[in-house]
Amino acid sequence: MASDGVLDSRVPIAAGFAFLGLSAVLSAAVGLPLYEDRALYFLEILLERQPLVPNQRFGAVIPQLPLVVAMDITDQVIFLRHVFSLGYGLLPLLSALLCWLVVRDSERELMIFPTLFLAANQINFSAVSELLLSLYLAWPFLLLFSTRPTTSTTMVVGAALAPLLFFLHPLSFLLLFFLGVLLLICPSDGGRESRARRSLAVLFMGLGLVRLLWALSSVNAYERSYLDSGSAAYYLFPDSSIQAAFLCSILLLGLATAARYWRASSTVRHQDAHRGPGNGGEPALNHGLRLLPETPWFSWTLAASTAVLGLAVAAQIHAGEGIKLKSAVVFPLALALMAITVAAAGHARFQQSRTAWIPLFFLITLVYLLMGFSKAHGWQRATDDLAAAMAASPSPCVRLGPDEPLVLQSARMSAVDNWTAPIAALIFQTEKPATLLLPGDGCQTLVEKRVAYFTPWFARPLGALEARFGPIRVDQ
Repeated sequence: MASDGVLDSRVPIAAGFAFLGLSAVLSAAVGLPLYEDRALYFLEILLERQPLVPNQRFGAVIPQLPLVVAMDITDQVIFLRHVFSLGYGLLPLLSALLCWLVVRDSERELMIFPTLFLAANQINFSAVSELLLSLYLAWPFLLLFSTRPTTSTTMVVGAALAPLLFFLHPLSFLLLFFLGVLLLICPSDGGRESRARRSLAVLFMGLGLVRLLWALSSVNAYERSYLDSGSAAYYLFPDSSIQAAFLCSILLLGLATAARYWRASSTVRHQDAHRGPGNGGEPALNHGLRLLPETPWFSWTLAASTAVLGLAVAAQIHAGEGIKLKSAVVFPLALALMAITVAAAGHARFQQSRTAWIPLFFLITLVYLLMGFSKAHGWQRATDDLAAAMAASPSPCVRLGPDEPLVLQSARMSAVDNWTAPIAALIFQTEKPATLLLPGDGCQTLVEKRVAYFTPWFARPLGALEARFGPIRVDQ
């Protein structure tokens, strides 16, 4: 019976990770990480034949390394496109696997919290950016610190992570401060390990302060554009009320899950207190959770609501609505889930059943897969239609404007109808490209087979493009 129970628990856990992996593979296979900014990254790396460091974010080179290596092996653009997409698309899966390696021998139940973050992050269409990469890197360390706060492994990983976060994104100062504070406030037994942890906390907070000063002193025009209230609201909040409700449900589900661990821990400790002298009473932490019902049905009702909302978000995105590069509200949501994780650590093991978390893990990862499948299918449909329109064009130069070409005007094409449409039209053509999608002036301004601009933000001579993609015909 025991062996059957172990087998029964392993199957849904393995299925959950398979869901995460399948979503990553689907995303990479259709080139979903090439949505918006990453399309520019890809083309820049091909043309320059070296990693791209956007806005001095040196940590952004990490997911580009597979492409840099592959370029020394082949010049096939379609193959390189898949390599680049895998470099970014596998980041959530790799983060989840590292989290599992940390908790599998101690408090497996904590795996729920990074999984909830990954599900919330699915509202971001490509789910890749330097800001999100910082969270992918931080979650394994957060779990490592929560379960083994004073080990040398924790100290070494933290010392390596802090400078990496420093070079990832201007807002990483918030994450550095946050992790530094957690390192300081968590309980300590004193001794050399505690001093090492305090030193690590000082490192995180010190780098956070330096990163903040650096961000304030070197803010560029792009970053300044998000300082006014309208742009900041667009950057921060999701595009639809369904997405907002999904994020709220994720947070409540995280709180309800942690509350069950805390209450189970309180019950065990309370029973032990009655057996021993002078230790009565209930932990103060338990008193802060009276607003959440204690019955398991509340957690499962939240889980079902979260799943339904996740499917609604998937359907909305597939219809071409609510698509955007990043809703930065996922970042503070991740910090909230991290704080809940630290509070729950040490309490999860007091559950009466150590496998009670597995159905929830299975459900959330299944929703994650369905959301990923919806985005991947919508993206493939849009890029295929764009490539077909370019291939069918009788002209070597298709004009791009607010209402042209016609193929970009339907809702299902909203994923590619943005400022990187010319790049997407180039890199998603299945054969050697012979047609360019260019702004109206670009189609007319030709000097010795050179175009004035490829997009208003991206200037390259056609000769350089031809060297990478093959001959490109342009009317003289």
